[in-house]
Amino acid sequence: MRFFAVATLFSLAAALPGVAPAQQDTSVARRGSTLGLNLVARDDLSQRQAGMNPIDQTLPWPETTVSGGGQSAQFEATNLGDGSYSFTLWTSAPLNAGNLKFRISYGGKTLAEKVLPPVGKDTVTVKKTGDNFNMWIELA
Repeated sequence: MRFFAVATLFSLAAALPGVAPAQQDTSVARRGSTLGLNLVARDDLSQRQAGMNPIDQTLPWPETTVSGGGQSAQFEATNLGDGSYSFTLWTSAPLNAGNLKFRISYGGKTLAEKVLPPVGKDTVTVKKTGDNFNMWIELA
């Protein structure tokens, strides 16, 4: 009886596939092949871990007022009537989130930039440029 048990174990072991190392030339995880992607992913992860995804909004210049932003940062653009707009900027992020940078731009040209603490409020005045504006809010 013992002979049959031992013979069965040997036959099972022989039937199992062997473990072979992965070929290095076809491996997706080759060293250096995704370095750029890893750096971008780490940067994106650091933004999310800090509690702030960048806010990117493009809006037309308002006739009266327009509001935008997100949970941690908000803005309101008000038409002053003389070709200028007043932007009121608010931040309501957690105190440990760090400073937030607001950038108002048109066509890649920065019209105004302001850095605020996690909880704060400020106003900037901007001349109308083009037919819309872009508000970019990120960690400073």
